[in-house]
Amino acid sequence: MKFISTFLTFILAAVSVTASSDEDIAQVPAEAIIGYLDFGGDHDIAFLPFSNATASGLLFINTTIAEAAEKEQNTTLAKREAVADAWHWLNLRPGQPMYKREANADAWHWLQLKPGQPMY
Repeated sequence: MKFISTFLTFILAAVSVTASSDEDIAQVPAEAIIGYLDFGGDHDIAFLPFSNATASGLLFINTTIAEAAEKEQNTTLAKREAVADAWHWLNLRPGQPMYKREANADAWHWLQLKPGQPMY
């Protein structure tokens, strides 16, 4: 994001600021205007020309979000130790369910299948 800020500062500094007269203002017919976007007091907006194989235009960027995303990309990742139970054989006892049940599940019971009833 620093490159974009530096680039925009350089470009905007190169533009000379002169008082414009009526002769300097481009005369654009009202039918040719597509739209107007007022930035108001927003100072965290940057725009860049964008072009690829299928489209071209202006890309509007929220610099605050872009800087936060860049900081997240630059953080280093560290490995952490996996905490796992020691390996052991699976012990099945008569009447014991194979898997843990949900916290709010019904109590364990034998599966009862009736004719025409779906399994689940």
